[in-house]
Amino acid sequence: MIRKKAGIVLIFCALFLVLFGCGEKPDLILQETSLAQETLSEQETEKQQSQNIFVYICGEVKNPGVYELPSGSRIYQLVEKAGGMKKKADAGAVNLAEALMDGQMIRIPGQSEPGQQTVSAASESTGSGTDGKININTASREQLMTLAGIGETKADQIIAYRTDNGAFQKIEDIMQVAGIKEGLFEKIKECITVQ
Repeated sequence: MIRKKAGIVLIFCALFLVLFGCGEKPDLILQETSLAQETLSEQETEKQQSQNIFVYICGEVKNPGVYELPSGSRIYQLVEKAGGMKKKADAGAVNLAEALMDGQMIRIPGQSEPGQQTVSAASESTGSGTDGKININTASREQLMTLAGIGETKADQIIAYRTDNGAFQKIEDIMQVAGIKEGLFEKIKECITVQ
């Protein structure tokens, strides 16, 4: 009788170990913990990326281009990322302490020629206003291409339109250009100006 009871207890213990104990649970817990850590890491990466800005720098810098920087960065940090200024850069024409905004374009001008007036990099008549917006009446092809959704073809179409029809009177007029409809206009309207 005692042997029978002991045998039944042993069978239940063995069954319990098979169902709940044979090392499967710790592995499952480790997998779930690992997945949770990966998810948390991905969320932190996404949060950090959403706080980053993209800024275009050109002119007298060693490596012009688009750079990703943390939100709240300053022009001097962008210049450093671009490899620094070239020897003929006019560093005094740019406020290196100015805060950067997402989608902004910074142009580092060259030193002024004798008799030439020094012009602020931000307000130079090449298409970027003092507020960092792209002037669609004067912007170059490259400057227009810094706008979301504007590639080479659309930039060329904007330039052709303003050449054939004169200056845009208001920013909404850009929707007269073939291929630029309300959806694209909504994406770029905060980044463009006509003044």
